[in-house]
Amino acid sequence: MQLTLSPGLQKHLGVDYQTERDDEPIHELLLKPVKPLPVEQLEKLFQEIERKQQQPQFTPPPEDTVVWQVLHKYLSEKRYIPDYISQGLHNNQLLYMDEQRNILFIKRDLDGEKTGALIWSKPRQNHRTVEYDQNTSTPYGWFYLRLGGQPTDKVENVFLCSTPIDAMSAATYLISSCKGLPPTRTMLIVADDPNNLPMEFLKSFNRVVVAFNNDEQGNNAASAVLELLPQGKRLKTHNPDWSQELEAHLREEQQKLRQQDRGFSL
Repeated sequence: MQLTLSPGLQKHLGVDYQTERDDEPIHELLLKPVKPLPVEQLEKLFQEIERKQQQPQFTPPPEDTVVWQVLHKYLSEKRYIPDYISQGLHNNQLLYMDEQRNILFIKRDLDGEKTGALIWSKPRQNHRTVEYDQNTSTPYGWFYLRLGGQPTDKVENVFLCSTPIDAMSAATYLISSCKGLPPTRTMLIVADDPNNLPMEFLKSFNRVVVAFNNDEQGNNAASAVLELLPQGKRLKTHNPDWSQELEAHLREEQQKLRQQDRGFSL
């Protein structure tokens, strides 16, 4: 069966519809429901097709592979990020240094397509990042990582974080607290801009953990996001950011182990 797009939708939505390109995904979606899709869902589908056609095309910059070990060592020794997190991100080309020695965190849309990058230019001063290229940046992308459960499992828990390094630190803290990977699929996503949240995705959860940093910027962002997400729950660190919170937590765990060793005797 060949599908046709009504002239009204093409005219009023401005959808660039091509049969050979767009019929297959539309046909697949139409066959799934028991009942025909309502007009609102069809319009949303066509708008999504148009959005993907019009959004800027992003090409990740080449990596300077020589300096990866330097970055890996820094993350391990100074930021306490375990190898399976930093190396896992690097293996998927989501974390690396480019030929200009910029530390890059690659952004993706929720389908996993790479849409942009964030530069961490001052790791010894602050955690903030800036867009790699404003001309190719798109609002439909975020830096995120997923862990726990099985790779094919549906995400059950979502943490909103302030910066990529804080998302990695919060993930490490979570793993340490759980004494291993969380049993359910968990996503940590850098989305502290109230004007650029994956709202439809976030609204599908009964609870969203707002884990922004405990500083002025993080607290202001949390207040704004909680107004948009009534099911959100604020999670504040004792320290200003998750990197410092992780360091304090690991020191406390080491202190407990030393006390246990001193109390052991034969």
